[in-house]
Amino acid sequence: MENDVVNDGTDAFDARLEVLRKRSADKVEVDAAIAVYERLRTAKAICQALLPGDASALALAAVAAELRSTAQSGQSLTLRA
Repeated sequence: MENDVVNDGTDAFDARLEVLRKRSADKVEVDAAIAVYERLRTAKAICQALLPGDASALALAAVAAELRSTAQSGQSLTLRA
């Protein structure tokens, strides 16, 4: 993941990643940080698509936890109409 594009813009997380890389942080730690960041961005996008207005931190955390759980189980979600 180290050379993957995390997002289209530069933000505080990108600056933090650069610091970690310059300090030769453990690759596993950097990869984990990127995975969590991307999971939260995905959760935010899901909340924005489904919930009117700003999603609460609780909704964001719940969706991120569900993404994590589903990813760890190796199962796909069943889509409902």
